[in-house]
Amino acid sequence: DASQGGTSLNDGELELMVNRRVLVDDHKGVVEHLNETMCGCNGKEDDVCRCAGLVVRGTHQLIFDSSARGVNAAQQFRPSLFFTSDSDIRSDPWSAVQAALPPNVHLLTTTANYADKRGGRVLVRLQHMYGVDEHPELSKPATVKLNELFDSAKVGKFQEATEMTLTGNNLIEDKFTYKWNLEDESLAAGPKTARVAYDATTTEVTLRPMEIRTFWVSFADAATAWGEPTAGAAASPAARSAL
Repeated sequence: DASQGGTSLNDGELELMVNRRVLVDDHKGVVEHLNETMCGCNGKEDDVCRCAGLVVRGTHQLIFDSSARGVNAAQQFRPSLFFTSDSDIRSDPWSAVQAALPPNVHLLTTTANYADKRGGRVLVRLQHMYGVDEHPELSKPATVKLNELFDSAKVGKFQEATEMTLTGNNLIEDKFTYKWNLEDESLAAGPKTARVAYDATTTEVTLRPMEIRTFWVSFADAATAWGEPTAGAAASPAARSAL
């Protein structure tokens, strides 16, 4: 879950830095030494902290293919596997999503954590996973219809959606945009694709490359579908996760 650096110092070689350990400050920004150890200490001089340096393990995948197909394979995330010895764990398949998303769109967020302060509305974020010109087809804008995305039988019928800024605390139309003073205005680079406003009539959301769009979405009966269950009822899976 940590960022990594990599480079090719010589032809035919690939070097990845999975963890950086320095015993003194290397004057590269952290203003301290980085001496993480297996016992959780960062260079303390006592008997408890006299143990081996932190060992970092992970999985790296090398994809030998064309750049377009390689990027596509890297973006399609592998499923996470979980194991338990608890025989009582719920294993019924459940999903709040009923419509397939475009292959370049990711359902980034669904949460009812703030529903009590937002009239029962659910926070939803959609993300375009590809950058500009990263793939000949998947870098193109993609469109999702919000009223067809979620299963009304499980989370309530879609009612309306209001687009917000990324953090969800301001209307998108109230977003403040800085105007930078440039010596040469011809150097100002705008987006390659113009932003398409959310259409509340069709509920269509068009995402440009690398764009994330945030909405407060209202569902009928959202209080029981997404929030806390009624007395004596089992906890709704939607209250834990939409996927």
